[in-house]
Amino acid sequence: MSIMDIMSIMNIMSIMDKMSIIDEMSIMDAMSIMRKVSIMNKMLIMHKVSIMNKMLIMHKVSIMDKMSIIIAIMSIFSKKCSITAIMSIISKKFR
Repeated sequence: MSIMDIMSIMNIMSIMDKMSIIDEMSIMDAMSIMRKVSIMNKMLIMHKVSIMNKMLIMHKVSIMDKMSIIIAIMSIFSKKCSITAIMSIISKKFR
């Protein structure tokens, strides 16, 4: 999936979903999310993390971190739509 695809997924999700994802993830994954959400959402998310994490979030992340964020997003999606829908999304992106 491209950054644009992840951005569009993040825009569909509510801020509460984004925060709950970040709570359940490592700081590396949280950094990945932060690069993909709007300024408004960044501000809200930033209230949830420590100063140390805020500094870490500012760093660039690797492809591996992007992959883990995709997995995290997909796991949230699985609660909201069928497995079939998720599979079709994934297959389109990786075709």
